[in-house]
Amino acid sequence: MSQETVHQPSDSLYCPHFRKKDESYLRELFSRVAAVRAENPDLFWFTHRPIDLFQTAGGIGGPSLESGDERIVTEDDVFDEFSADRIKNFAVVIEGEVGTGKSELCVALMHRLREEANRPLLRVDKDTDLMSMLTQDIPEFYERHFDEPLETSSQFKRLEEDINERPRMVASNAVSTAILEIGWDGYETDTTQDQEERIVEFVAERIRKRLVESGDYGEDPNLVTEQEYEQNSFLQVFEQEFEAFDVHPAEKLSNGFWQALLDQYDTPPLNDLFEQVGQKFQEEYGDVRPVAIFEDFSITGMQARQLRKYMERDNENDNWDFIIAGTRDSTEVLHKRTAEDRFRFYRTNKQNSNQVLFLDEDTAVDFVRPYLGYIKHDDDSIWYDRDTDSGEFTLRGPEPGSRCDECGLCSDAFRDLFPFNTTFIRRIYTGLNPSEQSPRELIIVVFETLLEYFNGDVRCPAKASPLEQVTNRIAAHDDVYREAEIFAHLAKWYGDTERYDDYIAVDRRFGQAFGLLEDDDETGDHGASIEVTDTEIKVPGVGFETRDTTSVTDEEPDDDEPDDTDSTEDDEPSISRVERIINEQMGYVDNWYTDPDDDAYVETDTYLRAAFTALIETLTQDYTLWTDCDLRYNLSTSDHPFVYPTSTTTPSVDQVVLDPQDFQRSDIRELLRYGVRLEEDRSSADRDRILDLVGTHMTTYARRWRAKLRATYLEDSTVHYKYNPPYGFDDFVLASYSWVVLLDDPWNELTAATVNDRFGSNEAYTLDPTLHTALQEELAPEAREYMEEFIDYADAFEKLVAERFGVSDSILDVPRLRQWLDRQSPYDVLSRLRADPEDLSFRVRFDTDTKLEDMVTLAYRVQKSLDEEEDEVRDYTTAETVLDALAGTDMEAVETKVDLLENYSVDRSLYESLMQFASYTQQDVDTVVAASKLCNDTLGRSTQEMIHKMLVEYKLSEADLVEAFTAIDFEADQSSTSFASRFQEVSDYYAGDE
Repeated sequence: MSQETVHQPSDSLYCPHFRKKDESYLRELFSRVAAVRAENPDLFWFTHRPIDLFQTAGGIGGPSLESGDERIVTEDDVFDEFSADRIKNFAVVIEGEVGTGKSELCVALMHRLREEANRPLLRVDKDTDLMSMLTQDIPEFYERHFDEPLETSSQFKRLEEDINERPRMVASNAVSTAILEIGWDGYETDTTQDQEERIVEFVAERIRKRLVESGDYGEDPNLVTEQEYEQNSFLQVFEQEFEAFDVHPAEKLSNGFWQALLDQYDTPPLNDLFEQVGQKFQEEYGDVRPVAIFEDFSITGMQARQLRKYMERDNENDNWDFIIAGTRDSTEVLHKRTAEDRFRFYRTNKQNSNQVLFLDEDTAVDFVRPYLGYIKHDDDSIWYDRDTDSGEFTLRGPEPGSRCDECGLCSDAFRDLFPFNTTFIRRIYTGLNPSEQSPRELIIVVFETLLEYFNGDVRCPAKASPLEQVTNRIAAHDDVYREAEIFAHLAKWYGDTERYDDYIAVDRRFGQAFGLLEDDDETGDHGASIEVTDTEIKVPGVGFETRDTTSVTDEEPDDDEPDDTDSTEDDEPSISRVERIINEQMGYVDNWYTDPDDDAYVETDTYLRAAFTALIETLTQDYTLWTDCDLRYNLSTSDHPFVYPTSTTTPSVDQVVLDPQDFQRSDIRELLRYGVRLEEDRSSADRDRILDLVGTHMTTYARRWRAKLRATYLEDSTVHYKYNPPYGFDDFVLASYSWVVLLDDPWNELTAATVNDRFGSNEAYTLDPTLHTALQEELAPEAREYMEEFIDYADAFEKLVAERFGVSDSILDVPRLRQWLDRQSPYDVLSRLRADPEDLSFRVRFDTDTKLEDMVTLAYRVQKSLDEEEDEVRDYTTAETVLDALAGTDMEAVETKVDLLENYSVDRSLYESLMQFASYTQQDVDTVVAASKLCNDTLGRSTQEMIHKMLVEYKLSEADLVEAFTAIDFEADQSSTSFASRFQEVSDYYAGDE
């Protein structure tokens, strides 16, 4: 049977109860807002679990608690505090983190106060803004109980309407009045007309947002916050220093604006309104105490303080009970000594945690059970016997004729939990981050998982996406992930790991319910050594050395099943430290796979990053930018060449996006093994094996990494060149290498053949020694240094040429070189280089001393120096002299003539200079003459050739043969410029004396 996820409508679901429900029903049942369930008492009490919490302060008549002490109390204890015989106001303050049961407790108390104590209830829910309280909630509460309108409600209504329709006019009056009255109270103010206009605009926007519109949870409710006051100079109207205020100046300003609004519309503040309503109850009903329930205590700062003062004042005629819930930030205003002495303060969660007393690993299943059971209770399929003292309950059997009775799929172990089982729910709870193990988070994950199954987004709840954020270390064998992945997920969430050593056991009824097995499918061919029996599905597992503490068996094992309850750690085979780490980390692979950037799996990620990084490093040959070239990117040892798609940071230039979803989970597990071994025992890491498994995928990433670095630093011409010319990295490489060839021996014409011949030579590159001598006289010291350093990079340039233009180790692509030289010259290319290629990373290099940015910079400086030197040269006389004197010279005839002179009395210095010259070969002379012809007859048509001509001339001027010729000292007929003829005349003269 296909294992693919298939969308299925709810009416095709196996459970008949789900076929009778719709999504809105489930959303109401699992609403994260207790107020939604509060509207349905039957639903609320069926799903409500009594809440235990901490009492954090004593109060009159309460326990004696020192500051910082606390004691555990029950929901009943809190309810019992609301005595009808009390005098004065009384308050219960319930504090806690979001989602820890504050609203749930408020609703439970509200229902009991209404049903058991017949108390009049004023409920202020989380979405109620201050103006709604003043114009709707309190007036409607008053009218409901006294059948007459509240006198002040019309004024509040008019204020609300004006704020909506004429906010700037309302704000203008409030601002001018507030600034005047603040000054009358002794605070010096100073404002300009423009400043007041800006304040009016500010207040107009704030009174609408913070008095009429509902704000965000936890938002500072003051009209002017401290941050807004400090960031906006136009609000700073006071001349006094901060020390002169009993509260922050922002609060003083807020209070002034609000009081001005109330005075302007002749409306009482909130505390006066409560007093008015309370007195009415006393007049009409005597000892009846109304109850105000604030599910989220977030009202304007001044109003909160005034309400607190009203709540805590010592007036025997006051008769309100208050239930106030909120985070500690919102209830901070109530933490005054006078209030703590009189009221009760409770906290739902443990300190510095979202965990609560009434929810832990042992109670998590029972906490969720009634929510799932409610879906099936309407026909008495599910009902419980509850223990009112402990809060525990026992599942009854289904009523005859009910859907559960007729279906018969589920046993009592999971009948009310279906489509989950106890193991599934407990693994959700234990898999939540400890800081998130709150009632709300647990219910949200259960609901969202259920909803995907209900809507047909997944055929099995174990495949639902919300579970991807929940840690679950149970893992099936890699073969299961490869061949029958759905069974791996089924085992991970439903399976019992305690029954067998090598298998995860799943009740086969889940396989049938989710369409993974046919009803008569006893074994089937599911692959991966999965075994199917009459009662269970046995899925091969891994990592059982660390047992799953959340596993709960839904059915008692048969008598003939193996019982391993007596096994001990001593019975388990001894494994190495590395294998123990691998087994421990394997359980986190599925969660890491979903969100590799999740901090909860940072250790797993460390090992996988080590594997990914090592393989990319291997496949790029230590981060070289081409396979056969040593140019590399020197990645920082603290960085990785990749980021994940889930990363919140943008990949840097030297990073590609590596998506774990490109790999099968089995591959990720193999990579994890490899990474652990790399980090913990490198000698045991089998690189060849892992490359056989994932080499194809990793090669793709290695190529992608190389391509990105090349595109950024090599192929982007603007990195190397000015003004975005039509030159690229290959042009730079060949132009620079051409300069190397010229400086190595400038007496050869720069052709494709010349460059290819030099490339094929095995000789070391040097700055031509003769040229070097000449340059010491001709060039400035720094220019000579540039050329000497440039030649030091010759081997690096040769490697680049080999990579970009090589056909073999000794031959270049000559036609391509010829075409390149026909289109542009090295001078043209190098003249457009940037003097300082700052966008070229210093990490692109051959080695520490051979960085590409230095090579580019030096190529520019060499070109610049030679260009400037060529501008100074006007005459090339040496080449002309050599051609005039030595062209056509026969060195064999010269040597013969010189030998004859040995028998005659010849001037000694002349004879020695002749002998020195005659020692050179014909090839020596031909080479010098050819260089001179190149200089005089070929070069000179472009700047490139003029620089080349200069180098030829410089080398000629220092050539030994040329110096030997110019050193000959004899007197001869100056009319003949041919050395051969002059030498002939001399030899004839001496021969005649014979």
